Amino acid sequence: MVPMVLLQIKNVDFTLFTGEKLIESIDLEVNAGDFHIIFGPSGSGKTTLLKVIQRGLATNGVISGEMILRGQSMDDLTAGQIVQSVAYVQQNPNEQIIFEDVIQELTFVLENLAFPSEEIELKIAEIVNFFGMQSWLHEKTSNLSGGQKQLLNLASVLIANPTLLLLDEPTSQLDPLAAKEFIDLLKRINDELGTTILIIEHRLELLFPLASHVTLMQKGSVSLSCERQAIFQNLSVHSQLLKQVLPPALLLAYDLRLEDRPFTVREGIQMLQQLPLEDVVETKPITRDKKSVFYEMKNCSFRYQRLAADIVKNVNLTLYKGTITTIFGNNGSGKTTLLKLMGGQKQAYKGTISIYGKKIKKVNAMKQKIASLPQDPSVLFIEKTVEEDFKAYCKQQKIAEKTLLEIVDAFEIQPFMTRHPDDLSGGELQKVALAKLLLASPNILLLDEPTKGLDAFSKNKLAEMLLSLKKKGLSIVIVSHDLDFSAEIADGCTLFFDGRLLQVEEPHAFFNKTNFYTPTVTRLAKPFFKGVILYEELLLRCQQSMKENEYVSK
Repeated sequence: MVPMVLLQIKNVDFTLFTGEKLIESIDLEVNAGDFHIIFGPSGSGKTTLLKVIQRGLATNGVISGEMILRGQSMDDLTAGQIVQSVAYVQQNPNEQIIFEDVIQELTFVLENLAFPSEEIELKIAEIVNFFGMQSWLHEKTSNLSGGQKQLLNLASVLIANPTLLLLDEPTSQLDPLAAKEFIDLLKRINDELGTTILIIEHRLELLFPLASHVTLMQKGSVSLSCERQAIFQNLSVHSQLLKQVLPPALLLAYDLRLEDRPFTVREGIQMLQQLPLEDVVETKPITRDKKSVFYEMKNCSFRYQRLAADIVKNVNLTLYKGTITTIFGNNGSGKTTLLKLMGGQKQAYKGTISIYGKKIKKVNAMKQKIASLPQDPSVLFIEKTVEEDFKAYCKQQKIAEKTLLEIVDAFEIQPFMTRHPDDLSGGELQKVALAKLLLASPNILLLDEPTKGLDAFSKNKLAEMLLSLKKKGLSIVIVSHDLDFSAEIADGCTLFFDGRLLQVEEPHAFFNKTNFYTPTVTRLAKPFFKGVILYEELLLRCQQSMKENEYVSK
């Protein structure tokens, strides 16, 4: 049976009014009922493509080429028809919510499309039951968790029953459990409602098992577009890029030259069960030199109001020079507040903070050389271009021009210097924001969700930068939901729970005690090997075991 083509994109370009072309010669077909993933390096034009499809969001440039939706040119559709046919959910849930009340948010689209009041009530009742929103239907939107806000955004665009659902990194600000629940809901929407989904997402290990089609974009163009199963055949051509994003189980099958095509952890475990695997190595946790203690928090507590409950409760944390510590925890648990406490943006009402063994009465970020990267790095920029912002900051902080030139060169951000910060992609903005922080040569770097919204390619580059800074002696603290990224770079991991920090442990020791806050590779390896948290470790263990047992793949 030949699938029906829902959306045809023919030779589409998008050029900014400044003359810069963001996407070029895009040819793509999306079939009705598809679950279609778009991925590629930061700045490759993924978000621009989604905004061009929605059209109402691409207002800062010119669209050329042809787009056909259900056999009709989108040029002939009214704005209302496009809104009803093509729904869009963006990265940051806070930027999409308009109203104070949940029920107002759900009603807005239907009222704009002039649905009768009795039909509006019926549609709200349906969507609330489908999404399980009954308990917070009458809440203020400001009181919702990150996961609830994104769920509300999804419900508010689906309520008009669109044909095509576009999602741009919808789980980028969600913790791992909330992200899994959100993606499971997308599967229900695709399976049960038949809604066609076109999604950009960095949690590809969760999405690949659901996908019908995948599209790889590079430098504003489509490099590869195929059915999910065909991606294995394209590895030889695009191996450098595809190996960075494939689910570990599928990559393992490729590297071990097996015939299996596992996309999920379950399928990967079933594949490994057929191999003669034997665990002969045990990874020993790394111990730290106590003489390298750099920063200490002892019994620190914080609350926002005098009679309110503590957000941070008797927290103890020791940082070592030249190390990376990652902190996990659910959305709204207080991790960001803890970082603000460490960086001096908030002050503990109880407890002590010591740097180099000296107690500090009040943390001063500039004096103690502590730099903080917030979740939204755009707040660090106030000038019209990156270059103007950097120069103003250097003048204010009396930073030599030589330092500025060295940072720009080291981070390879010269192409971004003349651009407005808002015109940069998520990965590009993170890169220039980190560069700006390092102009002041900090000793401590506090990063709040630095991989939020970053694709696998940008995360690999960020990891290289952070490891380089670590070698130079910086102490880096990262609040993150990204378990795989943390497993790659961290020296210590901990969980923030109920206002407290649990014991900081070496990543191998930490992840082999957890079941939910666990990298994909560890879940795949646990039935067979102890102490495995990195793909390279799993591949080596498999290869050693297969060699010792003289196993030859078919």
